[in-house]
Amino acid sequence: MENRFTPGPWHVGYASPESKENCTLAVWQKEALDSGFGSVICKVSPELTANVTDEANARLIAAAPELLEALEELSGLMQGVIEGDYQPDSFTLQLAKQAYYKATGNSLEPRKVGE
Repeated sequence: MENRFTPGPWHVGYASPESKENCTLAVWQKEALDSGFGSVICKVSPELTANVTDEANARLIAAAPELLEALEELSGLMQGVIEGDYQPDSFTLQLAKQAYYKATGNSLEPRKVGE
């Protein structure tokens, strides 16, 4: 199935990077930040100073492409577990940890099954 969304990576940024006050917090496509114009994925806050919740929401939205990639990798890994073809690798776990960090700003801590 073909993805119809704007390809990542996506980043959090302000419409006016030199001043966070009175500008829009948005999620941008990487090429937009590099060139100074381009695709705004979404505007997260109105033209006011963004609050902590707005910034957390923006991080979560910006991490969507990486979260999708990690989910696809983990899904394949779990299918291998179910079918008995499990081949452990650190790449899949690293993708998940990086996506989680981008979304939350925190490290992914291991949890016991059932927590």
